Amino acid sequence: MSVRANVDKANLVAQIQAMEQRFRDAIRPASYAGALVYYSEVKMHVPRDSGLLADSIYMVHSEDNSTPGMRETYHVSWNKKKAPHGHLLEFGTSRMAARPFLRPAYEAAKGRAQAEIMKTFREHMDGSADHRGNQ
Repeated sequence: MSVRANVDKANLVAQIQAMEQRFRDAIRPASYAGALVYYSEVKMHVPRDSGLLADSIYMVHSEDNSTPGMRETYHVSWNKKKAPHGHLLEFGTSRMAARPFLRPAYEAAKGRAQAEIMKTFREHMDGSADHRGNQ
């Protein structure tokens, strides 16, 4: 017994190319969604009595560390010009105990960030994504 199947190669290639494009288009919004979770968590963990530090927390897309459609990188940190003392709180000194906020925020948010990345990625892959606000 033999089975014969006809495959429309051109249609299959077009479908694969469309899927690849959706994949590439989903990378940045998914990365943004995960970075936003980290950013929010850092804002909650930063010591409120630290002066300008809380106001200097930022999130920015890194053009230099990103490859569009392949890898998108966002930085979440503090502006060292506005709050040059941030590292003293994060790591401590010989006279002051550390009051870390970046590492605890990362640990607290990593599961939620990963879930948000996957959720946003899936939404973009299946076409149900809300495209507003994804940078």
